[in-house]
Amino acid sequence: MTGFKTAVYVGPVYEGVPLSLEAYDALEDEDWVKVEGLTAMSAFGESYQEVRAPTYDDDVEQVGKGTANAGTLNLTYNLLPGRPGQAALAAAVADTQNRYHFKVEFPDKPPGEGSKPTRRYFAAAALGAPEDPSQINGAITGQTALALTTKVVKGAKLAGS
Repeated sequence: MTGFKTAVYVGPVYEGVPLSLEAYDALEDEDWVKVEGLTAMSAFGESYQEVRAPTYDDDVEQVGKGTANAGTLNLTYNLLPGRPGQAALAAAVADTQNRYHFKVEFPDKPPGEGSKPTRRYFAAAALGAPEDPSQINGAITGQTALALTTKVVKGAKLAGS
């Protein structure tokens, strides 16, 4: 599978309680707005802080896992004024009081009614939307960093009927 046609969606305001896969999947299609014009996105997901514990008694330093950091999903997109997904992303950036649910869908949806592609759900704070007009022969782009504030809920692709 390639990343071509991977999609990112802005969802409803995060109410402070992480959702299960079943709860995310139960949200209506109207609850999600696709971000149009994506040209690049970064890796995202949990990684853990390294905790080191050297002692005089051990000849090998002990290493453990500390707290998780869910990471940041960096999005780059061609600016497309008036598009609903970019407007929803801009609204999430402008809203300093709330975090939002986001969905990433991989391009592997099987055929059939009720099928679902591989998907990732999480809540995040949208941290900004700088614009880059620096390319003489290129599109003006926007960039938004989504700082994940929950663990990533993973859904495997599901075949439909």
